[in-house]
Amino acid sequence: MNVSLAEMLKNDFDSNEQTLVDDIKVLRVQYLKKSNKLRVIIKSFENTDDYKKLLIKNIISKRLGSFDDIQLICYQDVSNATLEDVKDKFWLDVVNVIATSQPSSKDSLIKSSRIIENGILKIQCGNDFMCKILRDKNIELLLKNTINDMFGVNSQVRLEHNSELSKAYDLVKKEKENQTIINEIVKNINIEQKDKPQSNNQGNSQNKDFASGNKSNKYSRQGYRKDEVADENTIMGRNINGENIEIKDINETSGIICACGDIFKVNIIETKTGRIIITFFITDYTSSITVKCFPKPKDVEKIMEEIKVGLFCKVRGEASYDTYAKEVVVMVRDIVKLKKIERMDNAQEKRVELHMHTQMSAMDGMSATSKLVERAAKWGHNAVAITDHGVVQAFPEAMDAAKKNKIKIIYGVEGYLVDDGVPIVINNKNENLDDRFVVFDIETTGLSSENDRIIEIGAVKIEKGKIVDRFNEFVNPGIDIPYKITELTGITNDMVEDAKSISEILPKFLEFVKSSVVVAHNASFDTSFIIRNS
Repeated sequence: MNVSLAEMLKNDFDSNEQTLVDDIKVLRVQYLKKSNKLRVIIKSFENTDDYKKLLIKNIISKRLGSFDDIQLICYQDVSNATLEDVKDKFWLDVVNVIATSQPSSKDSLIKSSRIIENGILKIQCGNDFMCKILRDKNIELLLKNTINDMFGVNSQVRLEHNSELSKAYDLVKKEKENQTIINEIVKNINIEQKDKPQSNNQGNSQNKDFASGNKSNKYSRQGYRKDEVADENTIMGRNINGENIEIKDINETSGIICACGDIFKVNIIETKTGRIIITFFITDYTSSITVKCFPKPKDVEKIMEEIKVGLFCKVRGEASYDTYAKEVVVMVRDIVKLKKIERMDNAQEKRVELHMHTQMSAMDGMSATSKLVERAAKWGHNAVAITDHGVVQAFPEAMDAAKKNKIKIIYGVEGYLVDDGVPIVINNKNENLDDRFVVFDIETTGLSSENDRIIEIGAVKIEKGKIVDRFNEFVNPGIDIPYKITELTGITNDMVEDAKSISEILPKFLEFVKSSVVVAHNASFDTSFIIRNS
C-alpha cells in the first residue's frame, strides 16, 4: 500500500473527534494476500486501549469497506518519557538491557532504591561490595548512555551505598535462601519417588560432566538444555522441553520458569532508538502474569506477526519483581506456540442442553450465540436450547449458526411475571395468534423516551402464522445520531438526512397497524413515546 493511503487514514483519524488518540501516526498499511487480511500499523504517545482500537478499526472499515479482517498493531511511542518515568515505569526494562552486557549487575540494580535530586538519578545499593564492583565496571556511564539511547533522556547517574538498605537486603536474602531450601527439599522428595536406576544414571551423567570440566553457559541453568533447537512452532529463542508451572505458583524466588497460557492482551513500546519492547499478558486460569520480551531487530516482524490475543503458547524466562507494577513479571527468553487441547464430549449417548444463556442475558451470559451453537455441534449434540433472561435477541444469530453447523435450535426464554397491577395485555378481545397482528421495532438516538428521538420504524403484519405485509421507514430525528448508536444500529446521519419527520411517518404507521393486535418488539423504548410525538 502506498504512502498516500496511510496519509488518507491519518486525515480520517484527525477529523474524527471520538478516536481520543493524540498524535496518532500511521506507520504502514499492508495487504496480506494469502490470508486476505489488511494489517495497519499505527503509533501514538498514549496507550491505545480496546475501545480506541475499535473506533480506529471502524474508521478504517468505513474508508476501506472491502476488508472484513483488519489486524491493528499499535506501538506506544515512549520517546517523550521523563527521567521520573524511567526511574519508576521503565526501570526493569533498562536493567534488562544493561544485563545483556553486565549480567552480574541485574540483581543489585533491580533491588536498588532510586531518587532524583537536582536532575541527578541517584541509585542506592545496600551492598557496599557490589557498589564497588559496579563502579569498577563503569555502570554509571553505561546506565546514562542506555537511558539516553532508549528514551532520549540526558541525565547524570550516580551510584551510592546506603547502609540502611543493607538490613532490608539481608532480610530479603534470608527469605530467598529459606525459599530455596524449601524448594530443594520438595525437589529431593520428588527425585526419591522416581526410579532409582534412572536417578543413578542421572547422577553418573552429572559426575561425568563435572569430571570432564564442562563449563556452564546460560543454557546449562535450570530449565535449559543444550540440545534444544528451534522448530516451526518456535516464535522466539529455542524450543521448550521444561516442565510447566502453574502461574499462581510463580513468585520472585522461582527463577527460570516454564508456563503455558492464553494471551489476552498485547502492548508494544518503541523507544527513541527504535528498540521494540513487547509486553503481553497470559493466563492459565489459575492466575495471570505479565510477560516482557526484548526481541532482536531482525526478529521483530516475525514475533509481531505471531504474538496476538487468543494465542495459546508456552514461555520460558526469569521471574522478576517489577517495583513499579508491584508484581512479578516474566522476562521471557523463549516462546513457543502450542495447539490447545480442546475439551470434548466423549459420551456415547449425547445430551441436549435445555438451559443456556448467551451474552444477550445481561450480567449472566458472556459467550456469543454462534460460538455456543458451534461448540454444541462440535460435541456431537443434535440440538441445543437458547433460554436468555427475558429477551429473544439471540434468535436470529442462533438461526444462522444452526444452518451453518447443521444443528437444531430449541427457541426459549426465561420469562418473568409479576402482579404489579399493570395488565400484560391491553384491550383484550379474545384474539389468538392466528388473528392478524403486527410486530414492530423502533430504532432511536438513545434509550430515553423523554430526550431521544426515533430514527427508524420497522414492522411486519402476520396473519395465520404468515407475513402478509411489511412497513419500514427511516425518520429524520432533527438531531445528530451519536456514534455509539450508529455502531449498534448501522444507521448513519446520511441515511436519515432525506427522510421525513416523525409527524409525517407516524400516521402512515398507525394506518398500517389499524385493526391489528400490535405487539411491541423493542422493550427498551416506551411505545407511549409514539403517542406523545403524534
